[in-house]
Amino acid sequence: MPTMHEIESVRAELFADDLELEDCMVDWSLDDVVAYFESGGIRRPTPGDATLETTRKLANDGDGSSQVGRSGLCASECDLDSARSSIDAAVPFGRSALMPFALEALGETDLDGEFETASEDELETGADEEQTEAALIDVPMASVRVSGDRAQAQAQAQESAAEADAGAPHDWSVRQLKDFLKEHGDELRNFTEKSELVREVQRLMDSSSSVLPQTGPTAPTSTAQPTSTSAATSARAASGPPPPCPSPAAPLPQNSEKHARLVHKIQDIKKSGDRAFQAKDFEKAERHYSSALRQAADQPVDQVLVATLYSNRAACRSHQHRHAEALSDGQEALRRRPDWARAHSRVGAALFSLRRWDEAKAAYETGLSVDPGSVELRDGLRQTLTRVGGGGDAAAAKQRGNAFFKAGKHVEAIAAYDDAIAAAPSDETLYSNRSAAQAALGNLDAALADAKRAIALAGTWPKGYSRAGYAALQGGDEEAAYWFYSNGLRWDAQNVELTRGRSAAMQQINSVGTRRYRRQLERYRRDAHLPPARVFAVSDVHYDHAGAREWASALSRTAYTKDTIIVAGDVGDTFNAVKLCLKAFRAVFRRVFYVPGNHDLWIRPKGQHSNEPAAFADSVAKLLALWQMCDEIDVDVGPAQISTSTVVLPLDSWYSYTFDHHDPKPGLTLFDKFCKWPMGYDDAWKFMTGLNESRLEMVKTQSPSTTDVISFSHFLPRKELPLPGVHEMAKASGCLEIESQLRSAKVKLHIFGHTHINTVHEYEGVRYMQNAMGYGIAPGTKLCVVHDGGRFKDYMA
Repeated sequence: MPTMHEIESVRAELFADDLELEDCMVDWSLDDVVAYFESGGIRRPTPGDATLETTRKLANDGDGSSQVGRSGLCASECDLDSARSSIDAAVPFGRSALMPFALEALGETDLDGEFETASEDELETGADEEQTEAALIDVPMASVRVSGDRAQAQAQAQESAAEADAGAPHDWSVRQLKDFLKEHGDELRNFTEKSELVREVQRLMDSSSSVLPQTGPTAPTSTAQPTSTSAATSARAASGPPPPCPSPAAPLPQNSEKHARLVHKIQDIKKSGDRAFQAKDFEKAERHYSSALRQAADQPVDQVLVATLYSNRAACRSHQHRHAEALSDGQEALRRRPDWARAHSRVGAALFSLRRWDEAKAAYETGLSVDPGSVELRDGLRQTLTRVGGGGDAAAAKQRGNAFFKAGKHVEAIAAYDDAIAAAPSDETLYSNRSAAQAALGNLDAALADAKRAIALAGTWPKGYSRAGYAALQGGDEEAAYWFYSNGLRWDAQNVELTRGRSAAMQQINSVGTRRYRRQLERYRRDAHLPPARVFAVSDVHYDHAGAREWASALSRTAYTKDTIIVAGDVGDTFNAVKLCLKAFRAVFRRVFYVPGNHDLWIRPKGQHSNEPAAFADSVAKLLALWQMCDEIDVDVGPAQISTSTVVLPLDSWYSYTFDHHDPKPGLTLFDKFCKWPMGYDDAWKFMTGLNESRLEMVKTQSPSTTDVISFSHFLPRKELPLPGVHEMAKASGCLEIESQLRSAKVKLHIFGHTHINTVHEYEGVRYMQNAMGYGIAPGTKLCVVHDGGRFKDYMA
């Protein structure tokens, strides 16, 4: 049976980094592993396969109970109530999952092959309140095994760093890209998408005018030539992983047996790409087409097949909004088949998406001169002609408006743009320009409305998002501004204007005097006149796990109507789960206070009932959406005085590697791979704790010094608090800045969660308490009372 390292080597060679490694794979045969990765994750051994049956028999212990993969099931197939580590989704950097955005392109033409493109997915519009909760919550993510110790991970990184060759960075696997950056001393943690890694590698290569050197050992030669993929993989596994992108081989004799096998393999890989494209996994499809093109390089392969591969890869890259690369692929297809209408169409479409209207027009016209009957080319030309300025009324009015704008005559510019829009109401640039003129006059609502129209007309055009973000930010809606800027960066991740705007929005979110601050101030003393009642504390409910929903629905509707509950994070893996859980608490308690945990800020892959990559550009965007949802259901995310003697202070937080006082440096394990932080993985704690400054100011100025202040965070504030015995867990558990903040507010009790270790400790006059519910709450489980009748308590009720 293969080792996990051998399986990872096979995955890297077959460019299948988008597929997760599973613990049960060590029970498969090497042929099964190869078949699984070559099929894009479709072909996997069934429980009846001889290999699995043999493995089960070997693994049965004395009482006949199988110890293999939970009776043959992989980790991804575990039950809802299966036990999981408190550090779910922790993976080493070399295994982080790809998270392509789920927003679709405007519509691509068919793939070149034996089928037509599947129809576009429809994004979900939100949950219907009448639906059952089970129909709104995704199955929990399966646990992913954490990597080994630091030395082992470093050795693997050094070994794999020698595996990449001088091919184009977009053709490398994720592991090759990361190893290249490690080798060149670049910081990995700021990159969460493959496209970002590719851009950074390309930048380094361009700046040094060099390519990745082949410094690693070459594979030893063998006297016997392997005759199948599995045999070749077996030879490689036995002697260590060779370079997955070998130098071009000598051309095979045409019509030879080896040449026939090569062509058959290329066609099989293409079929895997076609299946991935049908499933709308465009990044996986691109990997397969790139693999097929590498196999065909410098070999006497039919150029029609090669042109088809380039054309299909161009379609994949267009769907990922990498239009410059799609143009290059279209040109390669056209070079091999100059009379092919589809290739001309690929080039025209890419130029159109790059807003190079005149060149797109020429490309379509050239194609029609070759194939006058092509509907695809005629439609493309018709669409392009609507964008080419031909001296008409709209173009003339636009030119007048631009001239007025440059002269500072914004009223006249708006009038000119009005005329242009009347002549060309579908031109997004006109609304964008009018938005800029409106903003210059201070008409921010009108500027925002025009920017939204531009986005509606051209949803992948970054400028529309930039206009909208500016109008929203200047209008005092920093949370809306962040949405526009972050979503604009989906389409142009390097856009300086959008990046600066996003940073300005984040800075504004942290400040005193925002709309949110004013709303929280209005709520702060709403209940300050009430007599003291009970305060409950809970964390880590994990509402999407079996038992939690039943437990919450069974809570008394009359016993807690005067009470408050503190919810210290890790409510659910998805937005829907968090919302349903908080609504369940709000139906029972008078006040509900909440801060998010790491699970709550995951942007997990598209699930059965949610599509979070489409809904949230990053984890900050999801945080803001959670805040807005809490506003709607009357849940507090800011501080408040809840009685004459008690103040509750939520403290947002994230962990810092400096919390590990034995080794205060970044670790090799990437915890919470489903989070995406725009400021970088290791700086998320600075942003999150910065959100607390306005709350601390509110508590200091709005409440008498005699009140009991109860603060809460998800992560640990002190290094003395107990941690689970998991490698590098200290780097992903706490943040010392939380301790500084709670001390500045004269807190007497602090609630936290995350580690699932229920405990009570007192340090320097402050009591620290965790009451985590964990995965799968038993029926009738009671809640912990931490304050009652104006006094600190610790009992279950």
